[in-house]
Order: sequence, then structure tokens, then C-alpha cells
Amino acid sequence: MEKQTNHHWLAIAPASKMDGCQKKATLFIPEHYQEIFSNNKITIKLGNHEVLASVEIVNNASSIVKCTTDIFDSLNMKQMLSKLSCMYCTETEVLTIGPIIGVVTEERKNEDSPFPTIDSFCKELHAYCANHGSFFFVYPWGKLRNLQSIGYYLEDSHWQQADIPIAHFFYNRIHSRKISYSTKFQDFYQQLNDKHISLYNKLFLSKKDMYDILANESNLQRYIPAGGPLEQGTFQKLVNEHFSVFAKPIFGSQGRGIYRITKNEHGVTIESGNSSILEPECFSTVDKAWEFLQKRLITKSYWLQAGLSLISLDESVCDFRCLTHLNTEDNWVVSSTTARLSPPGSFISNLAQGGMKLTPLTVLTTIFGKEKARFIYRLITELAIAISTVVDSQLKDSFFELGIDIGVEKDGGIKLIEINAKPSKNDGVSSTTIRPSARAISNFALLKAKRNMEEVCSCSPLELFP
Repeated sequence: MEKQTNHHWLAIAPASKMDGCQKKATLFIPEHYQEIFSNNKITIKLGNHEVLASVEIVNNASSIVKCTTDIFDSLNMKQMLSKLSCMYCTETEVLTIGPIIGVVTEERKNEDSPFPTIDSFCKELHAYCANHGSFFFVYPWGKLRNLQSIGYYLEDSHWQQADIPIAHFFYNRIHSRKISYSTKFQDFYQQLNDKHISLYNKLFLSKKDMYDILANESNLQRYIPAGGPLEQGTFQKLVNEHFSVFAKPIFGSQGRGIYRITKNEHGVTIESGNSSILEPECFSTVDKAWEFLQKRLITKSYWLQAGLSLISLDESVCDFRCLTHLNTEDNWVVSSTTARLSPPGSFISNLAQGGMKLTPLTVLTTIFGKEKARFIYRLITELAIAISTVVDSQLKDSFFELGIDIGVEKDGGIKLIEINAKPSKNDGVSSTTIRPSARAISNFALLKAKRNMEEVCSCSPLELFP
């Protein structure tokens, strides 16, 4: 297609004295790119800034285009990388620096970091994008105005504020449902659509959404625990048919606000995941237990889910968190899986509630032996991919990362527990490496952003746009 031949992806870097950096507003082009640059003047763009630069062909076998540093100053560039990715269009004779990858999130004041729950994750995204010649910025939600922003870039391991250009790809890490469903956010999303800028993980998934999305997937039904809204009939049915039942906030996260209801020959017990909120309460009948729970949760939206006979280690309940991502071929893959152990005696394994991370195969092998452990681990991976694929098919272009929580029962069977649209990135462990999920996210974002840059180029015919 003509669009493809018009666009050439290059790397540029600051010129040195040997390159002739005493000159002004000049690009030094290796001679093997000579056919691409037919004019002696081109426009260089970064965001809303642009500058006219001279083109000088040099006898150099390098694949990197050199650029006099005054050009970067004219583009209001606050951050400099050792090399920068850019797209040159031979038809418009414009060289656009990018792609730029961004995370939009809330800003926290009076904290060590302006976004503490995703600080280390964002630093990893920065490191990976920088290694690929691309800028990574964090955009505080409250400072985005008409696709212009005061945001953050990383310099010497510290976040610095500056006027930053708008990203070509956004990962939505806004944690507030109120913000995400506000008119202001919908206007922002529409502005991005108008500019053909991708925004992923734009939605939240409630407990009810999970059941609705999977309701017609007959091949997955055996992996989904019985469940339903917090209603008397549903409560009575589940408590009478299952050893335990969980009441979960429909819009809950991080294991907060969960109650466990268990029935035995002595009656029904209701416990909170946080003993400081509620000490275990015992009731002689299911109806009395319902009356207590209904009064306690009358002002809140809750979902009931049948409990599972989960595996455990030393009185610690275990489940598994799979992080799934869209890869560059638009297929869902598992980038990491973690076994999570609850604190002893607790039924909440979430890391934010004191849970502990372990290697999945270590846990499974301890309980089932090596051969069966590998089989179960493979099933966990396959189920996580299948569920992510179904979510994506029903909510197309909404997510590129999901957290899938899966339980393994004592007989080796597996069940889905939850789907997380904004999986936690704050595991409390500092690391100098880039986690697999950050790599996966960056690879997808960079590819998608490059495609978007090509599509919005003024040389592209309008019929390319949907």
C-alpha cells in the first residue's frame, strides 16, 4: 500500500562536534537514506511544536540520523534520550518524533511519589520505552486540558513536572470509577478518538459484568462458580447448596469488604475478611443469617459467589493471579502467574491485605507432585487465556491487560474467581529489573502507537479511518 511506502521509521540522536554540530537546525543524513530525503529542507515535529531543518547528506554507514541540539530546544524537549524513534513521511516531508507512550492516572499530593501505587511500574515502562527510543510520560488526570498537559517524565530516578506533548497511546490507570464514568472523562475519550489515539483499559469490570460476559460461553461454565446478586432467594440457595459462600462488593478491589458465610450442623457463621470490622457472628438458621447480612449491606451493592475448596499450605489459603496481555499479533497470552497465600487463618490472599507471593509450580508440586502440578499449571494458563479472549471479543479494543484470579481445588480442579480490569502493580517489592507485564504492555503500546501515527499522517487517505 502507498501508505506503507510513504512512512519510514528511523532513529535520531544529538550530533557531536565531529558531525558538525556548530551548524544550526541541521539534520545529518547517512547517504544510504539519500533517496528518502529528496528535499534539502524538512519539518521536524514533536507534539504541537515544529521546526524547519536543513538536510545534509553525509558519507556515513551509520543507521542513525544526527540532529543539531538547537532543534531539540526549539521543540521544547525536556528530556533527552541517547536515541529517539521517529517517523519520516516522504510525501509531507515531515519527520515526527515518536511514538510517545503515556499512562493517565490520579495524582497524589504530599506523598513520596505523585502516583505511589504504580511508581515502580511506571519507572519500568520508562526504562523499556527509553531502550526503544520512545518517550514515556505520566499524565495526571486533573492536569489534562484539551489534549494538553502538565505531566511527569523521569530524570535521574525522580519524576519531574513539565509541559509534555500528548501521547500516541494511553494506558488508563485511573482507579476511580466516578472519574472513569464522568462526562469529563467521556469527553477526553472522544477527543482521543477524534485524533485516533488509543486508550486501553478504559472500563472497569464488576463482579456482575464477569458473570454476564461469560454467561453464554458453554465451554467455560464448568469453571465458573455459582453466583448471583445479593438477594434472599439467591442467598438461601447458595448457602444451602455449598459449604461456604462469599459476599463481595460488586465494585470491590484488593480483597476489601468481603464476607464469608459458612454453614454446618450448628448453624451459619458470617465472618469479615477484616476482623477489626466484624468478629465472627453465629446464627441458628439461614434466615437469621440473611436478616443480619442484608441489614449490614443494605446500602451497598454486593454479589454472592459460591466458595471453593481451595488448596492451602500451613493454614494459608492459596489462589493464582495470571496477568494476561494482548501481544503484537493481537493474541492473548499469559505474561506472568503468581501464587498468593493468605495470612494464616485468613481467607483473603490479596497482597494488599497481607498475602504472600510464591512461585506457582513450587506450590502445586508441594501439594500434587511434579507431573500433576505441570498439568494443573497448564490448565490455569489455558483458562486465563480463554477468559481474556472472551472478554476482548465482547468488549473489543477496551483492554490489553487483565488480571485473572483462578482457584485450584483440593481435587485438582480449577475455577475462575475474578477478572480484574486494573490489576495491582504495587506488590511492595523493589526491583531493578523490568517485570514481564511491563515488557508486554510496552511492546503492544509501541506497535499500536506507531500504527496510529501512520494513520493520522496527513498523507493517509481518509478511507483508512473507520
